[in-house]
Amino acid sequence: MFNNNDLAGCPLHNGPISISLGQPTLRSDDLPWLIGNTTARISRFKFWTKTMERSRTLKWLLVNTFPDECHKVRNTTILNTKIDQSQDCPQILPIGPLNTHVTIKNVSLWEEDSSCLDWLDKQVVNSVLYISFGSWVSPIGEAKVNDLAFALELLKRPFIWVLGPTWREGLPKGYLERISKQGKIVSWAPQIDVLQHETVGCYLTHCGWNSTVEAIQSKKRLLCYPIAGDQFVNCAYIVQKWRIGVRMDGFGLKDLEEGLKRIMEDDEMSERIGRLNEMTMGKVVSSRAMANLTTFICDIRI
Repeated sequence: MFNNNDLAGCPLHNGPISISLGQPTLRSDDLPWLIGNTTARISRFKFWTKTMERSRTLKWLLVNTFPDECHKVRNTTILNTKIDQSQDCPQILPIGPLNTHVTIKNVSLWEEDSSCLDWLDKQVVNSVLYISFGSWVSPIGEAKVNDLAFALELLKRPFIWVLGPTWREGLPKGYLERISKQGKIVSWAPQIDVLQHETVGCYLTHCGWNSTVEAIQSKKRLLCYPIAGDQFVNCAYIVQKWRIGVRMDGFGLKDLEEGLKRIMEDDEMSERIGRLNEMTMGKVVSSRAMANLTTFICDIRI
């Protein structure tokens, strides 16, 4: 699949990549190490290959995902006996989603601006677009911040945009004043509270795994703009396998309008999100995850 002489891990053939039967296909440029310049790609490819090699020597591999997404992977069932150390891969145990096991309400490392919740209380049900690209310093760059800002203003739809102080350098002059009644920009938001608010209709996301899980937990439709790492794989699941969102390739007004139209007019999407929510957050899945975690803890105590 890859050229051994290519230190950056470039595929031998361009085109769709299928990991296994029934799983979503990836584009060649969706591979997590093919980001940035050649030096960056080489560094990332070395990291990923070393990580995979190291994982084969482990006895256990705990995965922050739900059991049904690991059903095709070998050794996913819980063993009642000790594992043969001669096996060539670890025992894979899904123990997530982890956020469903957390009892502390605020686990964020960033100071949250709770004023956005008061702002949401004044909006119409399902009318607000929530936008967040995670905690990176500048994930999409000033030019794209500028494009998205103009598109949101022209869209005339209420929005909450998580945009740190460093990112705001890309905003048009006078933008905050112009959109003060239409939208709200905060440095960091209490995300799960925002997503579970009835006035939030959809979520424009980078498809980070925690954000993806929180969106499923909150039953929100997704506009996807993956940026790096596993986000492209997560996006493929969201769009192709689960069909609870659509992928965007740009931040123009047309991109936003078409994306919103596709997800908001898909009447069956709510049903799919509901089923996925039950499959990933329900009592059965939670008990299986806790059983896996208990098995691991008992084994390491021996």
